Amino acid sequence: HQYSAGIAWADGTADLLLEACEILKVRVPHDLAVMGFNGCKNHRRLAYNLTTVCAGWEEVAKHATHLLI
Repeated sequence: HQYSAGIAWADGTADLLLEACEILKVRVPHDLAVMGFNGCKNHRRLAYNLTTVCAGWEEVAKHATHLLI
């Protein structure tokens, strides 16, 4: 198979994808680029420097609370 990129909704899911890549012998990032989303720190996967989108959840929570009030 030829892969290019795997983008996960959350960093935890990206971590699972990295684990699957290890099992399937898919080389990251040579065979597959992996990217997460939410900017959560994951100390289980220190061997990889996971690219992630930091979503500013504190601001999202403040805005949501303001809208609810």
